[in-house]
Amino acid sequence: MKRRTLAVLGLWTLAGCNLWGSSVPSGFGGWFHHQNAGRAFDLAFSDSGLLEIQDLGCDESNTTYQQWTTDGDALVAYQSPGSPEFIADPNVPGALQATPGMFGPDSEQWLPGAICPVCPPGDAGVVACEIPGVVDAGVQ
Repeated sequence: MKRRTLAVLGLWTLAGCNLWGSSVPSGFGGWFHHQNAGRAFDLAFSDSGLLEIQDLGCDESNTTYQQWTTDGDALVAYQSPGSPEFIADPNVPGALQATPGMFGPDSEQWLPGAICPVCPPGDAGVVACEIPGVVDAGVQ
């Protein structure tokens, strides 16, 4: 009996700590993109509770990871300034709406799929578009 009680307490503790991460809710799977100031930004929510953000520019690319959590029907990027809340965009199927935006206080629309920047001929932008995770997600 004592072992069973310890096992139940151990499982309850693991569940409470959420060591297995969170499942990405329906509508938030895959890649989403947003164009801002001549750059392409892609993001994806993962089951591990991480938000991958790719900043793809013509001269360089940068990938950062943050954590997300749920708040009702929203996913919250609580490590970003303003803690943007992402919800399903009611006007565009498959798109997300972030309020506040990742890049300012106004709401932003994040369209489905990944995207690469359109760079001038001869620029190094092709390098940013060769990231396998983005290409596999359907770069536009």
